[in-house]
Amino acid sequence: MVGGTIGISLYFSQAISIAFYMIAFAEAFTPAFGWFEGLTGIEPQTWMISIPATVLLLVLMITRGAELGVTVLWVVVTTLAVSLFMFFIGSSSSSSGSTGLDIFAKVQNPDKFFVVFAIIFPAFTGMTAGVGLSGDLKNPRKSIPLGTLSATLAGMVIYFFVVIKMAHSLPPEELAANQFAMSKIAVWGPIIPIGLAAASISSAIGSILIAPRTLQALGGDQVFPSAAVSKFLAKGRGEANEPMNATIFTAGIVFAVVALGNVNFVAQIISMFFMITYGFLCLVSFLEHFAGNPSYRPTFRSKWYLSLIGALACFIMMFQMAPVYAFLSLYSHCCDIPEPETRPRGRRRSFGHDKGRAVSTHTSTAGADSKEAGRSRFIQLAAVFYRDFIEFVHPSRPI
Repeated sequence: MVGGTIGISLYFSQAISIAFYMIAFAEAFTPAFGWFEGLTGIEPQTWMISIPATVLLLVLMITRGAELGVTVLWVVVTTLAVSLFMFFIGSSSSSSGSTGLDIFAKVQNPDKFFVVFAIIFPAFTGMTAGVGLSGDLKNPRKSIPLGTLSATLAGMVIYFFVVIKMAHSLPPEELAANQFAMSKIAVWGPIIPIGLAAASISSAIGSILIAPRTLQALGGDQVFPSAAVSKFLAKGRGEANEPMNATIFTAGIVFAVVALGNVNFVAQIISMFFMITYGFLCLVSFLEHFAGNPSYRPTFRSKWYLSLIGALACFIMMFQMAPVYAFLSLYSHCCDIPEPETRPRGRRRSFGHDKGRAVSTHTSTAGADSKEAGRSRFIQLAAVFYRDFIEFVHPSRPI
């Protein structure tokens, strides 16, 4: 059930991401709003683009499926590559262009770091898109780690050089005041809004491919309380088992979030969902390193301290970005996680009631291997503390 809880958070982060990218797609057209208003006399709004574009995208995904989405991605990625190339070979056309690189330059009254982090963090989450397509991969155990790490490294390199290029070409004040400042650097300015639209729509397509599949998998695992709901969401169409019902359900969430229209606000919501997902994934990975669980046999292994650092970093960033939402997120996850089945039913015990019994019980079944027994004692003790903590924060749950 822990996996189901994490899966629900992952699904919501992916579903809301679709709306976020469609709002950003509409923002790419704002440089042309003045021209459109002068031509028609109508003052355009971003929702006039985001809502029709969302309808069109969802209809195409429902009627044509993943095959069309993957085909469109090739065209979009090519456009994005051209826009990046024209940006890097360009130079500032501003009269106040920077004369050198100053990594310590600042603007007056800057936003707090964690506010900015919450807004830009969704730009880094597309690197894990392959996880949601694991069912469509020939060898997901090999392809997912390779693809995720390759995308992460490639993205880090590109982001690093984009930042260096912008800081070298324009002063901080101009970068902060103009969200299309890259247009002043590129060889051909209009390529930047085009590239932004391409990047946004490619991310939206990626998210709309994986979010319904995540929901379909959750339904197939009967994570939801209602068997009828699980069966409805798990139902697919055709030989490829396209998640038709899950896509329709996702469309409702997307339209609700697109109606908000504020890209920065939606970005902060997504960041919280992704943080709680990544944090619990890292926490589970850390605990499984010491559990000696025979069913935990990942082909790609990491160090336990990297998982611990990742979990702590995610939880710390959550509380720095939005303490109230972070607490509610953690509390809701604790309420959803059931206690171990080995717990005797029908009576409640005090916090930390059976630590000694837990150690001795697990040791008696651990065999002669002292090293494995030590690891098992550690994880069992941690599990007891964790279980009693869940009971402490959610005492009304029947046991």
